[in-house]
Formats: sequence, C-alpha cells, structure tokens
Amino acid sequence: MKKYKISNIATCLKKEFSICRNKKSSIQTKAQTVHQFVTLEPEKHQKMLAYCVDFKKIETFCLSYGEVSTKQVQPQNKFEARLAAAEAKKVNPEAQEHHFKHL
Repeated sequence: MKKYKISNIATCLKKEFSICRNKKSSIQTKAQTVHQFVTLEPEKHQKMLAYCVDFKKIETFCLSYGEVSTKQVQPQNKFEARLAAAEAKKVNPEAQEHHFKHL
C-alpha cells in the first residue's frame, strides 16, 4: 500500500473544497435538474433512474432526522470540521500513517 502524508491529504482536500466552492452554482443547477428529472418526470428518464438515489426517500429521512436531532449542535460546515481534525492530527503523523496503510 502507498503511504500518504497528512499534509498532502490536507492540501488535496483544501484544493477540492476550493474547486467545489468555485463551481457551486453549476453543481447546484445540475443537481436540481437531475432532482427534477427523477422526482417529477421519472417515466421520461428511466435510464437515469437506474443510476440515481431515491430522492423522495432521502428527503423523508432528512425531514425526520431534523425532528429527532434538533437538540444536537451540528457544525455549520462538516467538511471544514473534518479538515481541521486532519490538520490537528498532523502533530501525531505516526497515528495517521497507521490508518492510511490499511486503506
């Protein structure tokens, strides 16, 4: 297995996050189009249904999850929370190397 250094992973995650931020509106527009095809006109897009998740099931779950977990404090941006955790683990690179050897 290939060993990865934490700094390389953190750098890649930062770049990926930056790219996603820059393409946010394009990603959202395309996602909304796919959502409409699958939820509003499924009979017209049979091939797409084979590759898409069940949006209605996910939306139902999300609504119920919000009701159950309103008392829990959620981070505003989970990606940034994970990135900060990865940065914090730079201090102990041997623990991280062990983790990435098994991936």
